[in-house]
Amino acid sequence: MRLLALWVAYGFQEEHRKAAREPLITLGSAPVEDPVFRAAMFEQLGSSELEVPVTTDIAGKSDAHAVRLDKEAPEATRKACLHRKVASTTFFESNGGMSRSKAEATLPEIKTAVGTPDLNLVDVDNVLEGLVGTCFYLNWDRNRYRLGLAPNLNQILVVRRGAVQPKAIG
Repeated sequence: MRLLALWVAYGFQEEHRKAAREPLITLGSAPVEDPVFRAAMFEQLGSSELEVPVTTDIAGKSDAHAVRLDKEAPEATRKACLHRKVASTTFFESNGGMSRSKAEATLPEIKTAVGTPDLNLVDVDNVLEGLVGTCFYLNWDRNRYRLGLAPNLNQILVVRRGAVQPKAIG
């Protein structure tokens, strides 16, 4: 109940701050950028070990991948914060869903969770493609997505590139 109360309170405050209205409380609208909400969320999950993947790939850091992709996106996607919503939905479906054995988010589940009457569902496919190509902890296999602790090839590549010394390149 505490998590829901924080979620609703944050949504109410954001409506006034941004003069925008979110018609439904969905997994994608979870305020993972709010440290108080994140702490309560990890308390419910029983561990805060997913703090780095969430703040790196979804929100919580100013350069989080989903937030950055939303800023760079076309107006409709940017206005809907679709990258953040899709990444948040994927996180909840693959980590805190009803079935722990499933531990993944399918494309239909993601589309259902972020869909609104004015959203073109093809945009969700494009957003997922952008997230998969950018995020460090989002793994996918045949339209099944998981945001977890295991880094993907994006992170490994960035780390290895950073380890190359300039003299070694020349």
